[in-house]
Amino acid sequence: MVGKRPLMMFDTSSYETSGSIFKGNIRIAHEGTFKNVSIQIPMDEMIVKVSFEMNDQYIIIETLTQPAFKAHAALLLQTFLAQSEMDSSIMDLQVLYIGRAFGSKETPTRNVFDRLQQHETVQKIYSERSWDTDVWLTAWKFSPNSIAFFDPNESNDDLRSYIHDLVESKKNNTSFLRISDKQNIAVAEAALINYFKPIYNDKFKNNFPSSDHEYKECYELGLDYVMVELDTSGLGFRLWSEEAEVNNEHIIKYTFDSKQDFENMFSYIDQPK
Repeated sequence: MVGKRPLMMFDTSSYETSGSIFKGNIRIAHEGTFKNVSIQIPMDEMIVKVSFEMNDQYIIIETLTQPAFKAHAALLLQTFLAQSEMDSSIMDLQVLYIGRAFGSKETPTRNVFDRLQQHETVQKIYSERSWDTDVWLTAWKFSPNSIAFFDPNESNDDLRSYIHDLVESKKNNTSFLRISDKQNIAVAEAALINYFKPIYNDKFKNNFPSSDHEYKECYELGLDYVMVELDTSGLGFRLWSEEAEVNNEHIIKYTFDSKQDFENMFSYIDQPK
């Protein structure tokens, strides 16, 4: 997930150290200028040197014997605001693009870092950003869960067979009613795109499910709906987009309507190439 928030950096002209305490300001781009937020960084030992890197976005604090402390202004402020009663809306992250990284037979170990190498959309986002914004990349791992509802009008034999299959799958660690990791990621990606409608995404913004994506397992398992939940309340920032209101928690639900939808969606598979 690629997002943006206001540019943040340290005010290198206004800081002081007092023993093991660093006191200074973080500058935040706001309405064409900057505003300051005062912070304190306590260290375990007396501070002997303070320096800054990467256009003053990183601070490095050195003490007598401990390894140097290095932190980005935004991440430091993110932690600081989460522990205080200050307005944390400055940390809100606007979602600009959503993609996925998953291994294949050709590249079984591919991960998010491999995916980002020479990624044209990410490069475009960086090239088009304004001077007062900063681009952030977040990586997400989704853990699947499933809930089963039983129709009270189902025959006892059908229900008994279902429960037996479920128990056996748990006992033998088989894939009964279990969606593969690849399918899980594909559905999560498309659901998130359709929900946030990021400005740099094209597919799935207005059509989910889509025959261009892989949802066959969801229909074959007879799933009624899929739900994707994001919760950033413990991370110190909220997510939003032009289509989704800012919030710590986003719950996205889509229904797989009917068997006919399944047949229509995958009818193209049997068409002549």
